[in-house]
Amino acid sequence: VGNYFIEEHSYCSVTHTRTHADGVPQAAMWPRVIDIRKISFTVSLLRRSTPLWFGNNSVFPASPVGNMSTSSSSPNLAVAAMRKSYKCDQEAFEENQLVSLDPMKQFADWFEAATKCPSIQEANAMCLATCTKDGKPSARMLLLKGFGSEGFKFYTNHESRKGRELESNPNAAIVFYWEALNRQVRIEGHVTRLPVADSEEYFHSRPKSSQIGALVSRQSTVIPDREFLRKKNAQLVELYKDREVPMPEYWGGYLLEPDTIEFWQGQTNRLHDRIQFQRLKGGNIADAAMTHKAEGDWVYKRLSP
Repeated sequence: VGNYFIEEHSYCSVTHTRTHADGVPQAAMWPRVIDIRKISFTVSLLRRSTPLWFGNNSVFPASPVGNMSTSSSSPNLAVAAMRKSYKCDQEAFEENQLVSLDPMKQFADWFEAATKCPSIQEANAMCLATCTKDGKPSARMLLLKGFGSEGFKFYTNHESRKGRELESNPNAAIVFYWEALNRQVRIEGHVTRLPVADSEEYFHSRPKSSQIGALVSRQSTVIPDREFLRKKNAQLVELYKDREVPMPEYWGGYLLEPDTIEFWQGQTNRLHDRIQFQRLKGGNIADAAMTHKAEGDWVYKRLSP
């Protein structure tokens, strides 16, 4: 046995976006977050060497793709063998564990748990999926800046790709994935702009450097190099040294009003827990026999993993 090494924790997350025929995007951050403690061995037997990967409670022969290296310096790991343990059946997320039949209150409970978890640095980080009018999706990470009975707030540049897509197609989806808790929340709904006064209040609560940054960046436009940003930033820092920074007219807030909220909790055997809340919009309820009344105009049901 020789040439062994131990790698520190490696983390990775994959965001998948798909679009319904009606132009409504769905975002799902697949639970491919990895906490790997790998040891690579070279085992000599009958003059043959077989590299092995030791993962979570399993040993996998290395399966190189093409000329994929198994050295510690290679980013090309045995991806198919990457997996982590989630929760066991005794820790399942049951319907009687819902803290409320109001999905926003249930979200508040999970969000609070995420903010108190030392391993989660940005509990408000979320993936926002938007879509063009003709069904071409896009997704990106940004930060939640408020939530309540009315929905979920975030702020951005109206001229950015997401801003342009929301202008032409206000249907959107957001997803939170809290790896340390093995939990995910998926939200779909309709997005509207927040009042200018709301955006102004939040804008001026930000650090001054961030306010200037919003003026510097005409988000998603092409620029020659980073030096272009440095020079423009320096000019504006000097200009607003002793003055209030004005909120640019192309910047502001949005509110996503949810019509679907799904709570997911991972199980090691992949029989994950999925409890979905939906707003009633008239007509017949699909799967009515297994759908339950929640608070207000919400109903909830369990989905197969």
